Amino acid sequence: MQKLTLLYLAVLCLVLTYSLTHAHINTPTDEEETAAKSFTQISFELIHKLIVVEATVDGQTGKFILDSGASDLYLNEKYFTAHYEPQENTYAGGIHDKNPTVGIYISKKFQWGNLKLKKIRAYTNNLQHLENVLQQKIMGLIGYPILKKYELLIDYNKRTLGIFQLDKKGNCLYKRASKKPTHILPFKMSQHFPVVEGEIAGRKVRLGLDTGASIGFLDQKLLKHFGEEVELKANGNVSGVHGTRQSVTRGNVNQININFLQLKDMEVAFSNMEHFKQDYRSFIDGLIGYAFFSNAPIAINYLKKQLFIW
Repeated sequence: MQKLTLLYLAVLCLVLTYSLTHAHINTPTDEEETAAKSFTQISFELIHKLIVVEATVDGQTGKFILDSGASDLYLNEKYFTAHYEPQENTYAGGIHDKNPTVGIYISKKFQWGNLKLKKIRAYTNNLQHLENVLQQKIMGLIGYPILKKYELLIDYNKRTLGIFQLDKKGNCLYKRASKKPTHILPFKMSQHFPVVEGEIAGRKVRLGLDTGASIGFLDQKLLKHFGEEVELKANGNVSGVHGTRQSVTRGNVNQININFLQLKDMEVAFSNMEHFKQDYRSFIDGLIGYAFFSNAPIAINYLKKQLFIW
């Protein structure tokens, strides 16, 4: 009986081996594997007009804010311990605040969808204010250095991001399934900000694009030139990433023209941008984010310095 059992097992193994060897397995082609690596689509949440995505840093998965206006990858010091002390005169701030960084963190592995990056430098900061405002556990901010070698397609309507890997000329390695863009808008770079030219009340303005700007921000020096194009509201305060509060003049701009686009009744804050211009050596008149990107699906191609709009 034992011999029959062993013989049965041997025959069964041979049958399984033959079946597996001759089975038709749908293995991906080289082109399919390249496509999978060169494109990733990610869903996002929209919280207080900010894009919130899921990413993983060194095994810790959580929510990150997509902030193209951030000059680096920033991590919440609550969850990540710095490896090094901050460099002298190194700051992590934005248009409203300027706080010293807590430390420098070298990420062994950063993963965002199919995008996998190794040995990424990040700065650790106190992001408690963001967590309080958003009522979310925020692991960090995904900034310009993560995005600069890719084309980023933002679709607020579908709540999706498309990240396309580019060749040296800035062409997408993955062929888009969508139709051709209806408009192509060139931009210039000022530090890590794509800059487009706009017009308010007949006056030209240089506007930086920032996915982390939930409302528009304009230099308070320009307010006197806009006249009736601005409907002023009561003065108020806005807070930066670190919770630093700054007094601003709030209002709505009736219309901002950017090439063929017309942004109507846009909420803005007029603030002192002097330190921002000095720190970033960026001579722009303001920042726009949600009001611009939520109009239509828009892709930022940093290598070609072009915006594709559908």
